[in-house]
Amino acid sequence: MNASRPSFIRRQSGLSLVELLVGVTVGLFVVAAASTLLALQLSDNRRLLQETQVQQDLRATADIIGRELRRAGAWGGIAAASAQSVWRPDFNLSQSLGSAVSPAAGSATQVNFISSRTQGILNYGFKLEQGVIKTFLAGTGVVADQWQELTDPATMTVTRFLVTAQDEPPVTLVCQRLCAGGGNACWPRVDVRSFVIDITAQAANQPPGSQPIVRTVRSVVKIRNDQLVFNVSPTQSCPT
Repeated sequence: MNASRPSFIRRQSGLSLVELLVGVTVGLFVVAAASTLLALQLSDNRRLLQETQVQQDLRATADIIGRELRRAGAWGGIAAASAQSVWRPDFNLSQSLGSAVSPAAGSATQVNFISSRTQGILNYGFKLEQGVIKTFLAGTGVVADQWQELTDPATMTVTRFLVTAQDEPPVTLVCQRLCAGGGNACWPRVDVRSFVIDITAQAANQPPGSQPIVRTVRSVVKIRNDQLVFNVSPTQSCPT
């Protein structure tokens, strides 16, 4: 005699095909959302790194240019004794090396100057060429003069490099005698010079269609060696 099956016993079965497809679809949506979020995070992180690198490179470039330009007209190994002398009305000293700074007025995409440290008078300069700021290295001995890249084109492209002369009011030095025709127009003067450096650059190797990363830095550089201008003659400071 067959005993009837208890009512509490149920047949066990797996997921139906519809349930399986729904589960897979939900899982794919979750994975797609997570992948999109991860891609956005990586993109934002990459952009942040590029922004930081461009800003740091721009600041370092401006600091190097400012440090070198500030030394324009410095008296080093040559005429060291003259450089240490105190100016006096009867002291005839040739005009300082600082007179050779270009641009002397206005704005330019290249700045040139001379400086004397310990190896005689050397030429220095910075210019913008094909998206790269280059620095002029004065050669000594068998080494020839050359322009060398200061900024890395693989990191950023410099779109603007402008050096603007921003001179302050000159200071007239007092002599013991008036000029031949009277007055003090022939007395020497000191020109206090400063330059405004503007650099704008864009990050290189950005993904197509992304927002360009553009940064700008501005710095003001005051030349330490003020320009001494003799109006009587190039080697005579005051009228005699």
